[in-house]
Amino acid sequence: MPCKLCEESGGTAHSFQKLGTLNDGQTNIFYTSPSRALIKKDTPENVDNYIEHLKDTLPNPWIWIFDAKGMKTNDFISNGSGKKVIDIMQEIYGKTLKCAYIVNPTTPMRMFLGIMRPFMKKETNARVYMCSLGLIEMVNKLQEVGINVAELATVVNLVT
Repeated sequence: MPCKLCEESGGTAHSFQKLGTLNDGQTNIFYTSPSRALIKKDTPENVDNYIEHLKDTLPNPWIWIFDAKGMKTNDFISNGSGKKVIDIMQEIYGKTLKCAYIVNPTTPMRMFLGIMRPFMKKETNARVYMCSLGLIEMVNKLQEVGINVAELATVVNLVT
């Protein structure tokens, strides 16, 4: 269910889309790329609206592919948006999130995650994986969890 900003913009205000389901028939795959979103300004209201998209993941287990391409330091620290998303992931979606793969990590993303990891729950920390070695590493990780060929091709096209 899109947030009110995405309803008003034809689904382009934020980037959060379901790509498909793993071979297990239950685990959904979602993709986010902040650089593809229409709204770039990081306000508390925008973060709250973005978080509305996470409701689409319930009640099934899910994998989150987070494409950090083009993200800057301000994208994580202004208004505490990065911390807020991590807190909500842990509190509300921690039981259903199987794994979050960060692809195309920028230096600010690496720094942000390095700062946040000590404050994350052990279970959450173990589920967040930075694909620092590029496309091949991401493909291997997704094949390990049982992604089918069609969804894998979609992911590869999105992140390259």
